[in-house]
Amino acid sequence: MKKFILATLGVALVGASLNANALGTATSGPLAVQLIITSGCVVDTNALTLDFGVLAVGSPAATIAAGDISVSCAPGVVYKVGIDAGLHVVGATRNLSLGGLGVTNVPYNFTFGATPLGDVGLNALDPSYTDTTAALGNAQAAGPFTGNSAAQLLPVTANITPPVTAPAGIYTDTVVVTVAW
Repeated sequence: MKKFILATLGVALVGASLNANALGTATSGPLAVQLIITSGCVVDTNALTLDFGVLAVGSPAATIAAGDISVSCAPGVVYKVGIDAGLHVVGATRNLSLGGLGVTNVPYNFTFGATPLGDVGLNALDPSYTDTTAALGNAQAAGPFTGNSAAQLLPVTANITPPVTAPAGIYTDTVVVTVAW
């Protein structure tokens, strides 16, 4: 019985010796680490809904909805911001539409400061962009602005000119905000 235990112990010691030699070897090599930052912009309208609230039919008061479009661009990037004609544009007029059907409309427009806001001029910075608001008159893109990595808030106002004579209901439109650089 003693011989058998010693033989088993000897095999275990030889195995442990081989494993120690295998783990004692090291190798190394270079690992390249790289970052490419492109010039660009991000527009955030997730928290923005321009809501005119409740307006009585025939109301003589102008109705205004205001909010900020948040744009973040890399430092030094020159950009413009535009808003397209919307889903319910008719001729030269943006419209809020009753039930999205486009049958009954309430005209409205956007301004940036005192300037009518559209998307004319974005193609000067992005030749692939086709404007949608040329028919709206002088609806130019806002800018140029220069990026600084921080979110820049651009105040936008939507206006309904009274009197509103459309039937009662919920009127909506969806526009696309585009940043071109």
